[in-house]
Amino acid sequence: MELLWREPRVVPPPVDVPVVCRLFEDAARRHATHLGVGVEDLRGGGQAWVLGRFSLRIYSVPQAAAAVEVTTWPSRRTSGIRAWRDFELRAPGGQLLAEATSVWLILDLATRRPARLPSRLLALEFPSRDTAIASPASAPEPAGPADDVSLHTITAADLDENNHANNVAYLDWACAAAPAALAAAARVEELHADYLGESFEGEEVRIAAWQQRSDDGGCRLNQRLECAGRLLTRVTTLWRPVRPREDAHK
Repeated sequence: MELLWREPRVVPPPVDVPVVCRLFEDAARRHATHLGVGVEDLRGGGQAWVLGRFSLRIYSVPQAAAAVEVTTWPSRRTSGIRAWRDFELRAPGGQLLAEATSVWLILDLATRRPARLPSRLLALEFPSRDTAIASPASAPEPAGPADDVSLHTITAADLDENNHANNVAYLDWACAAAPAALAAAARVEELHADYLGESFEGEEVRIAAWQQRSDDGGCRLNQRLECAGRLLTRVTTLWRPVRPREDAHK
């Protein structure tokens, strides 16, 4: 049984944060199936995986159509009802391009409450390996009116197999709603997301954003994604200025 799961992939265009997150999510899905705790395995028992927290750090943005290797593994921090999973994205020569850590729960679809992790998962000999990125404490609630507000209506393309909005879809909406001036001059270096609620096709998501600029041209962008008064997700992204050479390879 492979506990360190490696997949060769080709980066699809356009290269952005959601593309990297989707590479990680796809690998996690296949690895969970390999371990006997995949989507179909849980569905038979009326359960489903839900993502609680996700943290990403990007060191170097890969080019479109570049060959990369995705590595993922269940973290030794797994316990109780929280299953931790870590990720790495590397170039063929071994250069670390990005890494992430995540916290997952198993949801009882009847009660909509977390269930205990399967004993076969807790019994695994977790790899003695950790990523360098930590999932921080939740960001404080932004003060004052938002600097920017945008809206997104959920479509069928945003949904997962449980017919609610996919994890990466939230990040896609958040990144697309980033101020144009910021996106033109900087790139995301870190992302932290807290997933707090579900949303469904046809619902309208309100994305409110607050910017905290730094002297070096960087920015901390705090976003709240809400739907009909429900807080769905808090997303914090740290942006740094793009150097001319880096911009030329986007």
